[in-house]
Amino acid sequence: MFSMTPTQTPEVGHDPLLHLPVDEIKPSPENDLLYGPINPADPSIKDLARDIHQRGILEPLVLTPDRFILSGHRRYAAARLAGLKSIPCRIDWQCYHDDPGFLARLAAYNKQRVKDRETLAREVFVDAVDPEKAYQELKAYRRQRAGPTDSLYTINPGVFTARKAISAAKSHLLNAILKILEMNRDYWPLSDRKVHYGLCSLPVPPLRHASKPDSTYLNTLACYKDCCNLLTRARVSGIIPMDAIDDATRTSTAWKTHAQVGDFVRTETDRMFKQYCRDLLQSQPRHIEIVGEKLTLDSVLRRVSFQYTVPYSIGRGFSSLPLRHKVASRFQATGKDRLTVLFLSDADPDGEEIAASFIRSLRDDFDIKNVEGIKVALRPDQAQQMQLPTALQVKAKSSRTPGYVRKWKTTDVWELEALPSDVLERMLRESIEAVLDRKAFAAEVEQEKKDAAHLTELRRKHLSLLGEL
Repeated sequence: MFSMTPTQTPEVGHDPLLHLPVDEIKPSPENDLLYGPINPADPSIKDLARDIHQRGILEPLVLTPDRFILSGHRRYAAARLAGLKSIPCRIDWQCYHDDPGFLARLAAYNKQRVKDRETLAREVFVDAVDPEKAYQELKAYRRQRAGPTDSLYTINPGVFTARKAISAAKSHLLNAILKILEMNRDYWPLSDRKVHYGLCSLPVPPLRHASKPDSTYLNTLACYKDCCNLLTRARVSGIIPMDAIDDATRTSTAWKTHAQVGDFVRTETDRMFKQYCRDLLQSQPRHIEIVGEKLTLDSVLRRVSFQYTVPYSIGRGFSSLPLRHKVASRFQATGKDRLTVLFLSDADPDGEEIAASFIRSLRDDFDIKNVEGIKVALRPDQAQQMQLPTALQVKAKSSRTPGYVRKWKTTDVWELEALPSDVLERMLRESIEAVLDRKAFAAEVEQEKKDAAHLTELRRKHLSLLGEL
């Protein structure tokens, strides 16, 4: 009922302007094929939505009589995002379903869009051949870009298996886990091990099974596995946020990309001159470094070290030569004559040697004579004083064990994860403050405040200049 005879065909741009309800307008499926799907999360779409919210739609959409979009898919997506109820439109003369050349007509309406080379090539392609053939070959082209699949071995995941729901019997343990997570919110993500030791350190440890009084959570491997299992199920079911727990030993990388150059420019101008960080240690008489044994320390080390601009390293046990070389190089570049390294490692025979061997290497391999090492944490005396739970799995005895026992008068060992994060943070801050020239540090902080004011004014002037270009 929407079709028009050729004699009724209006000139594009002179047909009546209509305001149509958003729900009546239909995106053309071919648009996704030709130009790619429109993602409402795309920063450029969000930016367009904000502009539309403020100014409205300045250029009407062009629709077929049966309400399929010929021109304006991005405006339509942004208008929906902006919450518009109706959109200004002009109506083209031929219906979507009556037009075998719709794909070519869609391309013609969008000739003036800014496009990449592949999109331009596809537009020429659909102009030059039969639309149906263009459609089939375009799909073949997309399959080719996706890569060959026939020769690949695909994985069969098997039948669907739903995880068991968390029963009421686990409520006591789950509530205790939620308490530990809330107590350590500033240090997210935590490790499974950190949560386990937190449970062991509660004044009243939870029950593994709410109806079994003899199922008290203990510092055992079985309890640890129970904790890990419940953490997984609680995250999958949405009770615990996914970002609350992480395994720092397993990394994932995603590249920072931009939908278009405008998005990149906006990002860069938004952070112009905001990345400045003054070297607050430049006037200190000594160079300071922090070395941690484990990746699970990263959240605490990053939090503290950035405040003081102290470099930190994660050795993952006995550190490699390249890591020690980086520490030595940073010290030598400062021109200072004294190096202090603050260590955080387990309270066990290896933890003792990790710090000692690091200092020896700086002295003997890199000829740094004036170097001192300070064990911030964890020492057996600290662990005993705080009554921390001993290591979950005692490491096999090494040649260093007799010396450890003689020195500390104990065969017990402790992991850093047993130390509450806020206590570890406080201990690290106190150690840094103890070796700082506080007056010189305070002067650098005051200068950084002045630097920030200067950069704010510079940013204002640069943004004003960019606006005039």
